[in-house]
Amino acid sequence: MARKTSIVKSVEMKLGKFQGMTGNIASPVCNIPLEQSLAYDGFGSLFYERLSTGTYVDRTTRLLKTAAIDEPRFEEDGLLVESDGINYCLDSNLFDDTSRWVRSGCSIDSTSHTSPTGITNATQLISTNTSAYKGLKYTRKFTDVGLTQAISFSVFVRRGTVDPANIFHLQVVNRSLSPNPGIKATFTFDADGYITKSAVITEYQTDQIDVVDVDIQKLDGGWSRVSISPRFVVPYDITPGNGHNIECSFYFHEWNDNTGSSIGKTIHLYGAQIERSWYSTSYIPSNGTGIETTRSKDILRVESSRNIPHISYDYAMTLDIKLRGPNRSGYQRIFYTSDLNTPSNGRENTRLIDWRYDVNSNQGGFVVYGGSTYAHVLPSYIDPKGRYRIGFRRVGNETCAFVNGSILSKNSSATYSGGARGWLWFGSDSLENQHFDGYISNIRIYDRALSDDELLMV
Repeated sequence: MARKTSIVKSVEMKLGKFQGMTGNIASPVCNIPLEQSLAYDGFGSLFYERLSTGTYVDRTTRLLKTAAIDEPRFEEDGLLVESDGINYCLDSNLFDDTSRWVRSGCSIDSTSHTSPTGITNATQLISTNTSAYKGLKYTRKFTDVGLTQAISFSVFVRRGTVDPANIFHLQVVNRSLSPNPGIKATFTFDADGYITKSAVITEYQTDQIDVVDVDIQKLDGGWSRVSISPRFVVPYDITPGNGHNIECSFYFHEWNDNTGSSIGKTIHLYGAQIERSWYSTSYIPSNGTGIETTRSKDILRVESSRNIPHISYDYAMTLDIKLRGPNRSGYQRIFYTSDLNTPSNGRENTRLIDWRYDVNSNQGGFVVYGGSTYAHVLPSYIDPKGRYRIGFRRVGNETCAFVNGSILSKNSSATYSGGARGWLWFGSDSLENQHFDGYISNIRIYDRALSDDELLMV
């Protein structure tokens, strides 16, 4: 498939005009806000692409929307960038498909209920008996789920006519292991229909499973997207090749239901998703065809114009990020450069700053590099959903990184081959691998090395 380029603008000027600039951190040579559009001020060419459609929560309306191919997705925290994704739930919004969704204690009405998209395509579950649990479950078989495999399950939910104190359960269980390890998150609704921000976690077979992430995202009209992402930490104990049956379910019930007061009470549902991930990503609609639906990764870079920016000169960069959850791929690239004039494969790759998280030790940090030289992992115990202002500076062979105004690392043995011009990648490497999942905003590129004091003020 031919790749498409979305270039907002390109301004070409000679580097010499900007040499010797000092003391003006408010005037970077490239300023990219990434708040509502790709518009920016500065040099080079801003490149963005995604080879599929993608959903997002609009920062103004709080409605779930679908962006076209190559259309950027701006949410409340900035530009949403994600790696490739797959929804393993084949009927993500066809809850009345009894061949895949097993129903308990409820009936379904899918005719006239407004969804998170603002149109009438949500499903209503109606309690039909006095049993404690009413809901749906979906089982997906994975033939290669083994040690430390995480599964994320999410769904959009809104309170209908149930009591605000009604309990909503989201559950993931591995039915192929004995005894069955699993996780259940228990929520309640508020008076406006939203899921509350707290959850009670119940673990089954705690030595076989960990809770990696529980999340609630609030949308318009009483809708919440809730997710739970357990990690199975046991090896196979079934015949190889038979696979693991992962059961994902959600249930609701009334308090003191022995009176039958729950009969006819309702909740609304939309858009279930099953991912092999440590956290949920943007919703990927599936249509019941029996084939998993995919989402392509987001690619963002600044391409040099007339040697600006130039990775062989002293420079500095800053940007704001918000993390989505514990790192699911080992390392995720935040800053990356590539020298297009290096003979080997047409580019030389230079890691600058990565984000990583070790779920086993519950520690995370930013990995700082200088050229091909590894520097430090710091600091420990990073909030895997936190907001950070990340900065990088190069002065000769010394590199420096800072986070949230604190200088964290200096490496005086950085190595660079020195090329004619370079591209700056944000959220991936130059081969579009080891992708960052989260939000990026306020990119600033300087054609000089900011001082320590300036780094603290940016």
